[in-house]
Amino acid sequence: MDRKINFGFSKKNIFWVFFIITSFGCKSSSQNESIELRSVEKISIEISDSIFTNPGKVQLVETDSGKVLFLFNGIKKSLQFLEFPDGKLLHEIPVPLEGPDNLRGSTGGTLLAKDSIFFTFSPPAIGLMNFDGKLLFKKEIKDERLSIPLLEANQKRPLFQHQNSIFGAQPHFTDHHKMNAEAIFDHPLIYSYDMDADSFRWYEVYYPPDYWQSGKRKADFSWGKRKDKLYLAPIYHDEIQVFDMHSGEIVMRKPVPSPGISSFQVINSLPSSAAEADMARLIHDRYGTLLYDPYRDVFYRFFFPGFEPGEDLSAEDISNLNWSRPYTGITVIDNELNVLGHHLFDSYEVYGHANHFVGKEGLYVSINNEFHSDFDESQLRYKVVQFDLEK
Repeated sequence: MDRKINFGFSKKNIFWVFFIITSFGCKSSSQNESIELRSVEKISIEISDSIFTNPGKVQLVETDSGKVLFLFNGIKKSLQFLEFPDGKLLHEIPVPLEGPDNLRGSTGGTLLAKDSIFFTFSPPAIGLMNFDGKLLFKKEIKDERLSIPLLEANQKRPLFQHQNSIFGAQPHFTDHHKMNAEAIFDHPLIYSYDMDADSFRWYEVYYPPDYWQSGKRKADFSWGKRKDKLYLAPIYHDEIQVFDMHSGEIVMRKPVPSPGISSFQVINSLPSSAAEADMARLIHDRYGTLLYDPYRDVFYRFFFPGFEPGEDLSAEDISNLNWSRPYTGITVIDNELNVLGHHLFDSYEVYGHANHFVGKEGLYVSINNEFHSDFDESQLRYKVVQFDLEK
C-alpha cells in the first residue's frame, strides 16, 4: 500500500528544493558536487514473519567459498547466518537469557573472527561468545569519571579489533539536562580492551570543543576503521576526527559538511510529550552511519535532511518517519577527509537508518522504506550501488 507522505510548502522544504536545484546542479567544487551513482543489481531475499524487514544489525561476510549475511534476529532473539543472496539459514545461535552462558543485559555485538562474536552489556561490560553459544568471558568496563549505564555495539558503532585489542565506542552523556558544556570533557568516547593483558583503557577523545556552543546537541556518533585508524563522525556535527590506535591520540580533525545539513537539533529543555520530541527530530538535519569501503578505499557518510510534513500525521507515522525518512543522501569521502561528492536518493527510495553494508560489488542499501509504494515486509531488499569516483 502506498503510504507516501506529502510535503506541502513549508519554508524548510522550499529551501531544500532550492538547494537541490542550485547546489547539486553546481560543478564548481567537490564540496557541492553531485556524484554519479550506478546501480549494479537489486537483491530480494524471501523471509518469514520471524525476521524484521530492516534488521538493526547486519554484516556481510565474503570468503572464497561464498557470501554469508550475519544478523541479529530481534524477533526470535537469535543470531543467524544466512546464505547470501539465497537466504538459506546456515547456522543459528540462540541468545540465552538464563544459565551460565546467558547474555542478559546484552546491548549488541559484532562478528570479529571466524568463530567468535564480541558483545557489549548493561551494566558496562564486554564479552566473547563462540559459535556454539558458549560465553567464553565477560569483562566489566569502568571509568572513574563517569557512571555510564551501558556500552553498545550496533550498526553505527560496531566493535573493531586491532592486533590484540578490541576498540569500542561510548557516545553518551550521563546527564544531558543537568550537565554544563565543560562536562563534555568528562565523557571520553573510546575505550579498548587488551585481550592478552586482560585490561582496559579509556582515551582522551571527546566531542568537538564547540559541540554545545549553540545549544545542547544530542550525544551520538558513528565510526569506521581504515587500517590502524578509527574515523569518528558525529551525528549532529560536521567534524570528523581520526584516531590512531597505535598512539591512542587524535591525529586529524576536519569539518566534512554534506549539502543542506546545518540545522542540528538542540535539546535545552525536556519536551512536553513524545510526539513533540519525535517532531523535533523529524524537522532537523542529521547524519547517519559512516561506512568504510576497503575495496574502493573511500568512506560513505549517510545524511538525512530534516523536513516538515505537509499534512496531519498520526503519532505512529511521525515516529516511524524518523527511521524511514523521505530523503537520504550519501557523502563520499577519501581517507584524508576530502569530499569526493554527494548523492541524494529519490524520495523514500531507500531506508537509510540501518541495514546497509559494503561488499566487493559495492554498497548495499535497503530499498524497503515503509512509506514507499513497493514496500514489502516479506523480503529483505537491497540495491547494490557504486559511485563514479573518476574526476
